Parts: sequence; structure tokens; C-alpha cells
Amino acid sequence: MKKVILISRNDAVIRIFSSIEKSPSYDFEIMQNIGKIKGCQEALRYLDVTGSNQDQIIKKIDKLKQLGHPWAVVDPEGAIEDVGALFHQGACDYISMKNGKKLKVGRILKVLTFHNQIVYSAPLVTKETKVAPQKPIHKPDAPYAASWSHVKSGKTYTFCILYVELLPSREVSGKSGIDFQEQMQAAFQKLVTQEVGPYQGKVWMWNDWGGLVLLPCGNESCDTIIMAMRLLLNRVQFSIEAGPFSNLMDFRLALHIGVTNYKARGQTGTIVSDDINFIFHLGKKRIEPGFLYITDSYYPLLKNDMKLLFKDQGMFEGHRIYRMQSPFGTIN
Repeated sequence: MKKVILISRNDAVIRIFSSIEKSPSYDFEIMQNIGKIKGCQEALRYLDVTGSNQDQIIKKIDKLKQLGHPWAVVDPEGAIEDVGALFHQGACDYISMKNGKKLKVGRILKVLTFHNQIVYSAPLVTKETKVAPQKPIHKPDAPYAASWSHVKSGKTYTFCILYVELLPSREVSGKSGIDFQEQMQAAFQKLVTQEVGPYQGKVWMWNDWGGLVLLPCGNESCDTIIMAMRLLLNRVQFSIEAGPFSNLMDFRLALHIGVTNYKARGQTGTIVSDDINFIFHLGKKRIEPGFLYITDSYYPLLKNDMKLLFKDQGMFEGHRIYRMQSPFGTIN
């Protein structure tokens, strides 16, 4: 999550966020009231309660909570009587401004980390406790694309997004001719198309060795994890059977639930999407071959026993990421 929104008309409050505003790590925006941000993308929102009485504060916080994203409070006048109650309601930060110091950029990462820890921490279970079914935490701003029959070009939806990229061995990339490399690329794309087909997946953005696949998903379940695990675990078999691969294939894999405007393949050049940018950054900058990565938007959809297969890998561009290792390791 890279967007930070400050809801404030107070110049003194705005000034303490100046470091965040100047930081290239975050997209910072100031808005004057909550009503104008309902259609915005996922963001960390700070609500300034300057000049508000207790009843007004309660109403504003209720509206903020309804947006379903990480939220926090700035309270320059100390108007909130029970700060602890804010965190019980789901707040992930509280700023009193008593010392008047500017916020440090690192605070935002700490706040988002704290938020994710609270969201994904398991409740204390006793013999008297009845555990309710876990609901996914991800609450996007666009409807879920439950099937392609509901998807229209030019509209915005929430999809399951698969990043997949073939990594040719050093021998192949350094010595083989263009024709053979193109055969490998075509064979790999065909393999991915076949594997995602039963899950209604569509190869969407693709450049030479890999790209993105869009898959329909729901807000409480998504079985695409099975397909992704099969790609990871059957690498040896695919390398032998799927095409002209002179060595075992190695590839990068990641799953993310994200929001994007949809246009047909080949017409995606004008699409602007934070989630699309994020998954490409994750694929190119962070994930390693020999693993399957998932993000904090996908993790809540896993069954509890399946979660044991994924290890926490920390934060990347505002998202917590997890990975599952292949028993075959990597080849490069």
C-alpha cells in the first residue's frame, strides 16, 4: 500500500506530514472531508479531528471505518478521551501533535506493519471459545470479477492476478539462437494457458518470457492457489513434456488479489493500476525462482492447514508477502 491520505483543513497538521508528502515511497494526498474519498483506491487514511466534539468524532470515525482500509487519527487538541478505545475499534495509529515534530517517513511502514499484524493475528482459543469462520480482510473498491460473463471492457474489477515469468538457464540465454528462444517462449506461454484454462484464467499482459494472467475470484474463496502450486511442484514434469526445453525450467510465481480496469489483451497500454504496478514490481524486484509467493490480499483466502505451507517474508511496497518453497529448489 503506497497511498496515504490526510483528511484535514488544519495547516499545522498538514505541515507535520510534509516529510511523507515529499517522500518518493508514498503517494500523499490531502482531502478536506471523508465524503470525497469513498471512490479512492486502497490507502492509509489519517483523520484530523480538530474542532470536533465527541459526537462528531464518533460519526467521522464510523464513516472512516466503513471504507474498510487502514485508518488512523490526528488529535491536536486532545479531544479524544479514550485513546485506547480507538485501537480496539481498529485504528492503527494515533498522533497527538504534542511535540509538534514532523512525522518520519519510516513511521508509515511501522503503522502498516502493525495493521497487518493485527489483521492476521490468530485469536486466543479456549475450550469455551467458538471460532467463527475467517472472513477475508481484503475489501477492494471494485466489484469482484466472479466470472468473465460479468466483465465488460473499460470497467474496473477485482481479479486474482498471477505473475509468472520463465527464467531460461544461463546456457540457453547465452548460447542458443533467437529461433530456439522464441520456441521456448511460445511453449511456455502455451503451458501457462493450458494450466490456467480450467480456472477461467486469461493470459493478459505478456512480454517474451512471461507476464500477467487474470483469473476470476470471489470475496470469500479462490481456488487458483491449486493451479499455482501445480505449476511450482510439477516443474520437472513440465520441463520434460511441455516443449523444447533443453534444461529444467525455472520460473517466478506470485498471486495477488488486486483492482484494475479491464481491457482486452493488446489494448492494455493505457491502463493505470496500483495493483498492476505492484505485482510487476514484486515479480521483478523481490520474488525468487523456486518459490510460490502470495500477498496479504490472498493469504486470508487460504484454508488454515494450507497457510502452514507459507512463510512470512516481511513487507514489500506496503504489502506483507508469504512464500512456499518447491522441494526441487532452483537451477540457475
